[in-house]
Amino acid sequence: MPGGYARPMWRAIFIFLFLIPHVQAAEGLDLTVRGEKRLTAGAYTYRNISVEEGATLTLTGSVSIFFTGQGGISGKGSLRVEGRPGAEVFLAGEWKGISLQGGVELRYLHIIGNTERLVFGASSSLDHVTVRDAQASTITFIPQGKDVSIRTVRIITPLLETVEAGLVFQGKVGEVWLQGLTLPRKHQIKNEKVVVLLDGYKGINFIGGSTADGCHLVPTSVFQRSVEARLDPGCKPPEPALLFVPGYGASMNLSFLLNPSPDAPLRDGWYFTPFLTKSYDAFLEEARDRKIMTGVAYYDWRRPPDTIVRDYLIPALDALKQNGKVSSVYLVAHSFGGIVSRSYIQSSSYRGDVAGLVMLGTPNAGSVKSYGAWQGASFPTDWEVMNQLLRFYKYKYAHRVDSDVMAVRTFFPSLQSLLPTGPVLFREGAYESLVESPNVHLSRLNQDLALLHERVPYTLAVSGTGQQTPGELAVGPRNKGHPLWPDGQVTSIQRYGDGDGTVLVSSSELQGVSALRLTGWHADLPELAAGRIFNLLYPAHVPPPPAPARGAARNTANIFWFLVDCPVTVQITTPSGLIMDSGNAGVSESVAVLYDPESVWMLAPEEEGEYRIVITALATTEVRWWQGNGSITTFTLEKDRQESFAYVARPSEEGPSHEEPEVPPPVVPATPWDPPVPGKYALASFPLTSKREVVYREKDVQKQADPFSLTTLQLVGISAVILARRQKRDVLQKDRPHPP
Repeated sequence: MPGGYARPMWRAIFIFLFLIPHVQAAEGLDLTVRGEKRLTAGAYTYRNISVEEGATLTLTGSVSIFFTGQGGISGKGSLRVEGRPGAEVFLAGEWKGISLQGGVELRYLHIIGNTERLVFGASSSLDHVTVRDAQASTITFIPQGKDVSIRTVRIITPLLETVEAGLVFQGKVGEVWLQGLTLPRKHQIKNEKVVVLLDGYKGINFIGGSTADGCHLVPTSVFQRSVEARLDPGCKPPEPALLFVPGYGASMNLSFLLNPSPDAPLRDGWYFTPFLTKSYDAFLEEARDRKIMTGVAYYDWRRPPDTIVRDYLIPALDALKQNGKVSSVYLVAHSFGGIVSRSYIQSSSYRGDVAGLVMLGTPNAGSVKSYGAWQGASFPTDWEVMNQLLRFYKYKYAHRVDSDVMAVRTFFPSLQSLLPTGPVLFREGAYESLVESPNVHLSRLNQDLALLHERVPYTLAVSGTGQQTPGELAVGPRNKGHPLWPDGQVTSIQRYGDGDGTVLVSSSELQGVSALRLTGWHADLPELAAGRIFNLLYPAHVPPPPAPARGAARNTANIFWFLVDCPVTVQITTPSGLIMDSGNAGVSESVAVLYDPESVWMLAPEEEGEYRIVITALATTEVRWWQGNGSITTFTLEKDRQESFAYVARPSEEGPSHEEPEVPPPVVPATPWDPPVPGKYALASFPLTSKREVVYREKDVQKQADPFSLTTLQLVGISAVILARRQKRDVLQKDRPHPP
């Protein structure tokens, strides 16, 4: 989709998101554990947790703790984490980490963004523990002669170019069991020794470990008192190829797309949709400049994600692996392409051939912008490709559908996989999720998120921010059983600045996935993130000398569309004198002529002034044509005869549009919403009627619990960097007013 350009602001931020079954406020800012303390499923915020000698802190499945003020978990006591698949425990924030003299028993735990080494004393048992994006990625054990068991421990640092990483044992050790240790990629590890045992041990079962890119650990000395393991110095990790997966509406093959129900997939003849994907061209151009083996997974984006995986993504993966003679690839996916990629990785069809996943503006909790399209056949103004195709289908195949909304659901079934999964609908004083047309596919992916972590630990979510983005919708009553607006017609739209114009940051980021935020529009993210992505994935591929500044590869916001559905030739002269001829089909920097034997589509950046149009009949025919959203014009034209006319374009003075179409006049809710007292967290006005506005605060709204949503109002912690600057995390304190 088109997007305005903003100067990129590179900010590596360690992110931690909470899925909140219920919200648990912090018991003050510090917690001291004496005796037995058990925290059950929920989200907590602390500055520091101290576990006294002889005491034990237990964290059950689905606990999330966010630390502020450089705190952490420390003391002479013990820690027990009882996570499980699908109910993992997350610890993160602006924090030091864990330093305990007592024993630890950790199962299905994610430790994110700690700044100091993790220190575990006495006996230790680690099972499915992930340390992610930690500035200090070394785990130190002080076992005091006790046993240590390490099974499936992963140290992952997608956002750090180099890091100290490994295991260090201090003092005497009992039995040591080490199996399934995964370290960062070889080039990221700057320390020579990655496993060190000193001062003696009773026995060791070293089954091995490796880096994320396949280099094994090699024991370099084995004595009764000392063991060291280093990375195999002769290992040259294979370099995965890069497969780019474009977003919704970004793959174009006119002849194929003019058929709304093709009998079989078509894998050849695709290209990027003209003018709307210039950041894609910039991304791939830099990949070529760096000599990176790259492919593009074009696909029929009208189909459901699972169908796209089977018919397009898997064949594209196989072709790239064969051509590049590699066994694995990095998937870099924009927008809906990230949902397609996750649909493959988290499916039974996955074959272990994805080395890493980078998602650019992927709506992992859905996008509010898709609601009007799916429920009311009302496409946003910057979804022009879908709008023009839908219009063509309704005109050409009117006998197959009896309404616009049924045409959308018949010809674009994939749109349902973009619907928001959380409670984004405001009706009669309460927030609700979609009930009549829920996003089952995306909710299932988010429920099975542990599969993504297990299969592809190297994951990164890049989000755009700083742009006004739809976040919630005020809606009218449900139309249960009716195809039009079944979950309620939109009466007004609430927008936030924490998004890219299409997807909120809270929807783009995923629990347990490294996150990077850039200032910019949704469509510009591939170009904005290109340099950072290539530096992280392909550090040996240095960029070429800088070329003269060319500015951003901006997408065209307004496009002149012209379609003729009959056997004719067309010549258009633009206001600037550029000539577009249907006999010269192709795509250039200035125009796109998409030609099919029975149809001609012409696209050009919209200019103010007069377009001169000449149509010549190839046979006696009824000519049917339209421009943009104008009415269909029909007339009869004999063979070899011409018809000339003009079209005058007057571009809007307001500039490029990134918003949704106008909605009907708002409807007064049956139960008015009395707003809380305005305060420093007031964000924006939410127009519920044409005469009345109410102001509400982001964190003051308690929404219905939804275990799959990651909406703005459900974030307890957004970023260790940002939240450290907020005052005492008072946004969830009990004395704050709430809507009735």
